[in-house]
Amino acid sequence: MVTNKLICPRNTQNIAQLVVTTRPTRSYSVITDQLRAMGSIDSIDLYPGKSLKGRVPSSIKIALIRPLGSLAGEEEKEAVKEMGEPYQLELLASVLRSQGYPVRIFDQLASPYDPANPLNYPKTKSNTDFVAEISAFNPDVAGFSTFTYNFRKGLTLAGELKQKLGLPIIFGGYHPTSVGKQYLLFDRFSPQNPEAADVFKQDLRNIFQHGIVDYACIGEGIRVLPELLLVLRELEDPRAVSGISFMANGQLQISAADRVPLDNYPLPFRADDFDLMRHYATGRGYPFLLLMTSNGCRFSCEYCSTGSMNYPGLGYRSIPRVIDELRQIKEKFHGVWPNQKIMINIIDEDFASNPSRVIALCNAIEAAGLNKFFEFNSFLDNQRILGPFGHEILDAMHRAGFVFCFIGIESMLDSALDGYNRPDRFENRLQSVQAAIDRMAEHQLLYFGDHITGYPLHTPADLREDYQRLLQLRRMHYTYFPILAPMPGTPLYWRVLFGMLGDGFLPGVTYDHLDANHQVLALQGRGDVKPIRDFFVQRFFSRPEYELDADQAISRNPFLAQFFARMLPKVSADYPNNEVIQKLSKKFQS
Repeated sequence: MVTNKLICPRNTQNIAQLVVTTRPTRSYSVITDQLRAMGSIDSIDLYPGKSLKGRVPSSIKIALIRPLGSLAGEEEKEAVKEMGEPYQLELLASVLRSQGYPVRIFDQLASPYDPANPLNYPKTKSNTDFVAEISAFNPDVAGFSTFTYNFRKGLTLAGELKQKLGLPIIFGGYHPTSVGKQYLLFDRFSPQNPEAADVFKQDLRNIFQHGIVDYACIGEGIRVLPELLLVLRELEDPRAVSGISFMANGQLQISAADRVPLDNYPLPFRADDFDLMRHYATGRGYPFLLLMTSNGCRFSCEYCSTGSMNYPGLGYRSIPRVIDELRQIKEKFHGVWPNQKIMINIIDEDFASNPSRVIALCNAIEAAGLNKFFEFNSFLDNQRILGPFGHEILDAMHRAGFVFCFIGIESMLDSALDGYNRPDRFENRLQSVQAAIDRMAEHQLLYFGDHITGYPLHTPADLREDYQRLLQLRRMHYTYFPILAPMPGTPLYWRVLFGMLGDGFLPGVTYDHLDANHQVLALQGRGDVKPIRDFFVQRFFSRPEYELDADQAISRNPFLAQFFARMLPKVSADYPNNEVIQKLSKKFQS
């Protein structure tokens, strides 16, 4: 049974239709087998789960769980390097607690940041220890929040819990949402080409392998989970709940859900034992909290599921609700925060989508005096920075206490952006990005780049040229250097699988590798991405211009000295044999 009222952008639907009408370079069955292997785990013996029939909420203990790391356990530090608090689980816990359910959040991060060893990343708990910790709570229901890269690990943990406790398992988060909506989209094209459409249903089927997961949440959990729990308590038909998927008599059941207005979201629940240096210092002595003021995106870039599938269009929280949450954070953490101001990461994918709202929000933060207690960062885009409202937006952000913003450069080569529906196309990309950096600097804001490498059809020479152009930029003091990972639920994923962009995924790639730190696509002419990336990351920080720009930035704004003192030691720990970076790190710590 499929209840399909999925909403997604026209260009995403057009690409899906193009894919199902294009003959792939491999047979449909071969692609389906590859997807099954990418998401598979070993089987496990289970016994029937607990029943919630007739039970009141106060008697149903709920464990909300965030697994970390991959099933393979490779490069564990990447799993926690930029990890923030489990914000979505905190929102869900708040709703469930308001209805009387005893709730506890379990996070696989093992230990807090250690001030005595500031360059060490926190460790993740072993599966054995993590399962034992959750089992001691003796939950009646377990809800998992997973990304694609940690789905297999989460499923393995869920299997061990179900084997031990026999409890219902519910999966939510980025991965179930993306593959659920992907299923719904391609189900529409089944009449045109059922074999092709069926390929893209395999990712959702992977969630239900071995009977571990009872329900997958593909809508927003704050609405879906309370409704589902009510149905389970009253033994009603779960098909009455919108936004879930489950198996019934061997058949997959799925339905879409309406979007939840953001003002219906609660304030997040942070327990009394919330550990500041665990949530989360990421090995830099610099904890931060998360805040959402909007969701969705104006754009529908083909390598991102936010605008193309998960949250097309835009939703906003009212400014008073945002101010309420900031006041709540201030009351709870001011005076115990280890730094002078509380750092807030605004997680909106498209923070500046509405310029007048951004300006009004920043003015409200300043008017409430909250800029004395907080420093903020967010995402911006070059179009807004350089647009007609650019100066006004940046001025308001600076007065509100913003320090830096991440901007999606994606690539310095226009050819890398051809065909991906990327919006910020400039006649002279290098000149335009530099102009955006300079405009932010005028307002004492730091421009942090987000630069993707490893695009399909690129050669090693293309990668080097892209990085060389990036190194010409001045006054960009930090850049994130991910490797392109086509994710389920994105048009790029569909085109890669069908051989429309290169030769598809490299052999042996699993969901674990879709973490932006592994090369999963072959370059044209072959070659490894990581050595090229690592070489230019070191060049980025060790070039003479970097030190000169840092010195000048600190002379204009002495506050920035603490940023370099915290950030560069972490870079130096990643590249211990680079003498220039080591020397630079010591200089800014002194």
